[in-house]
Amino acid sequence: VTGDVGSVSAPLIPFDERAPLSEDQLHVPLFVKFPEGHLAGRSISGLFGPEDLFATIQDALGLEPPEETISLGSGSAEDEAKERAHIASRGDAYATRLGPHLLVGSDGRPPRLCRIDLDPLCTLDRTSENPLAVQYLWLTTFRELSRPPTDAPTPVAPPLVLPEELVSALAVWGIER
Repeated sequence: VTGDVGSVSAPLIPFDERAPLSEDQLHVPLFVKFPEGHLAGRSISGLFGPEDLFATIQDALGLEPPEETISLGSGSAEDEAKERAHIASRGDAYATRLGPHLLVGSDGRPPRLCRIDLDPLCTLDRTSENPLAVQYLWLTTFRELSRPPTDAPTPVAPPLVLPEELVSALAVWGIER
């Protein structure tokens, strides 16, 4: 269960597709109840995405999660989340966060960098103060957003073998294909 806005915001239309890619929209609490009390009563702070929930479920089932993901059941989940850039995008807009740095922008415009810990409303552009952070976050964003989507192979169903009586009945009624 997730909320559609953070605790300090006025609510927008729930799950609005045009909602801004701002911290109050992207940083909402997530409550998960795993089976058999897995991670029961634990609060794990950090920035996690849907892929991390799937990794946590795989870990709880004894399966090996993918390398790029973080299992919330691991003891180092909070530390790992701090070292990974988190990217949100919609249409031509993007927001990339790594630690206190937040890079926001859209196609055709230069990105803006702000420090969430010093300026929670992201009013001051700190691009000129930290060009290395801008370059790193922009290249990370570009690499992630230009990556082609990976589709899992579609499972092939085994051929359907019908009993002879059914095939005969279908032939009589003219439904055989």
